[in-house]
Amino acid sequence: MDRIKRRKAVINCTVSPYIKSRIDEMVAYGMFSTISDAVAIALMELINRNEDELKALMSEHRKSKMMVSTAETL
Repeated sequence: MDRIKRRKAVINCTVSPYIKSRIDEMVAYGMFSTISDAVAIALMELINRNEDELKALMSEHRKSKMMVSTAETL
């Protein structure tokens, strides 16, 4: 039997009871269709808000690796 391939990755997290109840309320009142949708949107907003900082950190990391690599060949 062929397995069904998911289009989404599964993650697990633990949150405070307060956060859980607020998300439950948002779903109950139709702000989000599911808790998963609410979490996915919140994470996307977090990623978007921090994108520039992430790019800067990645660039700095690449520079550091290149400096180490160059120093090793000397």
